[in-house]
Amino acid sequence: GGAALGTSSSKTVWRSGNQDFWIIKTDAAGNRQWANAFGGTSSGPARSVAQTADGGYILVGETASVAWLDKTSRGFGEFDWWVLKLDANGNLQWQRSFGGDDQESSTVKVFPTPDGGYFINGVSYSGVSGNLTVSSGVQGGVWSIKLNAQGETQWEYADSRGADPYSTAILTADGGMLIGGTDYPGVWGSYDFRVTKLDAAGNTQWSLNYGGTGSEGIRSMRQTSDGGYILGGSTGSPASGNK
Repeated sequence: GGAALGTSSSKTVWRSGNQDFWIIKTDAAGNRQWANAFGGTSSGPARSVAQTADGGYILVGETASVAWLDKTSRGFGEFDWWVLKLDANGNLQWQRSFGGDDQESSTVKVFPTPDGGYFINGVSYSGVSGNLTVSSGVQGGVWSIKLNAQGETQWEYADSRGADPYSTAILTADGGMLIGGTDYPGVWGSYDFRVTKLDAAGNTQWSLNYGGTGSEGIRSMRQTSDGGYILGGSTGSPASGNK
């Protein structure tokens, strides 16, 4: 089976009447097994969902809600990240909000980690404020958060380079994380691919730029069978720089 998520104001489960988080569980043939919705005063769409080791689900999206209805975690700024942990039947087990005094990006992703915790990656436009304790120093810098199994923050990572609303990330085979963004101004040109490898404790192992004299934008990454990585995106450069 599978799970789908998004947002809706027309469905068989109803919460706030605004844009609720909506998650549907289907069997292998696509028949709906259960559905649930979660909302507050001003919820945005759910953006990312993954199955967890206990058979439940972790999902993250955006919200500008104060504590109301399903949302019991406090708000911090314009739009925060709202993280919900569900059991295998779609019932809410816990929730957390993450944000600073400004806006956090809508392109946030969540990944279960091998230790039973969770890794959240996106972009923040906030300085140190709210429950953001590390800052990239720029608006629109990478913000990554590692949570334990109960949703409590273990560590954070911020990068003023790789500052792009479409920052991307993957978990790596060694239990670490690879984070990709677009660096401006780049090492090689106006915009470069910016790729950073973190270990499982959030320590930076390496950061590298890829690009030519023009503009590059990273959009996708995967780990390859030889332990390396393949990066995909766009380029406007001739053969130059390290391109």
